[in-house]
Amino acid sequence: MKKLSLILCLLFIFILPVTIMADSMEDEDGYAETGFIAPSMKMTQFNGELGTMLGLSVGWISEHSFTIEGSFYGLINEVDSPRPGSELGVGYSGLSLGYSIPLGQKVHLLINTMFGVGRVSFKRDYDQPKNPDKDKLSSIIVVVEPGLGLEISITDYLRIALGASYRSVERVDLKNLSNDNIDGITGNIALKFGSF
Repeated sequence: MKKLSLILCLLFIFILPVTIMADSMEDEDGYAETGFIAPSMKMTQFNGELGTMLGLSVGWISEHSFTIEGSFYGLINEVDSPRPGSELGVGYSGLSLGYSIPLGQKVHLLINTMFGVGRVSFKRDYDQPKNPDKDKLSSIIVVVEPGLGLEISITDYLRIALGASYRSVERVDLKNLSNDNIDGITGNIALKFGSF
């Protein structure tokens, strides 16, 4: 099952950009509407420790300026939680709205905000007893993440995006963990594949 999931994911990553490029709508000045797919990485802090998140976005650009994209991100490294014998798990997904401002032929300034939902959890160490205190182990969260970044065109079909954002979280409801432990500044890098 894991092998099948990996194959489907790879097909999605490599086939979708080709489909997006083929389906882009042209006007007299070039592409006015186009889509993109973007694997990405975020470096941030959770509960005072460095965390790395991997994600994937699929988006649409209208008139070379307005962007809308759906994204999901998940924490991939070990971050200690305030609950003994457990690690912190964080994942969220949402919709981003943005505006791209050209700074030159190959560089764009992107201003965007993501609105999303996700989950924070205490992942149990299986060497430890199974929740003897009957504590709540996961919580649904609401995320708002405004950001600012630069997109650099490498080719007509590839851009590198570098930026920073601030993740503001609400509704964390776990013992010894608050919104402030999940809020934080984030450094972002993404590869965008599409017709630009």
